[in-house]
Amino acid sequence: MARIVAIACQKGGTGKTTTTITLGAALGAEKGRRVLLVDLDPQSSLSISAQVDVLDVTHSIYDVLQAALRKPGTLKDALDAAIIHTRLENVDVIPATLELANAELELTSSLEREKVLKAILAPLRKEYDYVLLDCPPSLGILTVNALVAADQVLIPVEADYLALRGVELFMETTLPQIRAGLNKKLQIAGILLTKADRRTLHAREVEETLKKEYGKLVFNTVVPHTVKFRDASIAGSTVLGFAPASPAAQAYRKVAQILLKDP
Repeated sequence: MARIVAIACQKGGTGKTTTTITLGAALGAEKGRRVLLVDLDPQSSLSISAQVDVLDVTHSIYDVLQAALRKPGTLKDALDAAIIHTRLENVDVIPATLELANAELELTSSLEREKVLKAILAPLRKEYDYVLLDCPPSLGILTVNALVAADQVLIPVEADYLALRGVELFMETTLPQIRAGLNKKLQIAGILLTKADRRTLHAREVEETLKKEYGKLVFNTVVPHTVKFRDASIAGSTVLGFAPASPAAQAYRKVAQILLKDP
């Protein structure tokens, strides 16, 4: 049975997409687990990172949502059409296109609107070991759907004081609200500090503040700031394939190993 992990943070630029694609590669291509990535952001960054030509996509997560909302009997066919095998071994993706922006309004006006994605992913639990959900940088209905569908949430946080506010809002407001009535079993996989340059006082202070406030929920592993993520993307790879011995690649391998060990 798949474990569903939402990669979520209410602030943009914290490394959600990079975390999703890199953990997918670590768990799938390197560890041999069956992994499904789901792009829930209309910007399609995850799809592009997975080397999907979004201009040629004919079936996306939007079409799957449409099937679930309007023609539930066609859901299986919609899923089969939307799932794309990536160049990463053992890693599939359901891509997003700009059409997904329409889903915010359409879901809001539907019954059981917070649970649509959960119903969509239910039959896929038997086909994958991990389902990773790349969420948009807001607490809209798509992010809520991801948190309702997920078993765990992993929260990437940029090593910047402004990002700390996003974590505070998530931990003190969003998470309690989701647990209160929509997903009582939602657990925190961890808070992951990203884009960190530990040579700077600022980054060290942000890390110290996170650990002081949230203790063991913060991964000991820190993802360093590096241009290798950008270079890997340009090369059509992940940092694991582009620079396998780099500190950034090693950091994500450690996080993947923690996910593998978690019950």
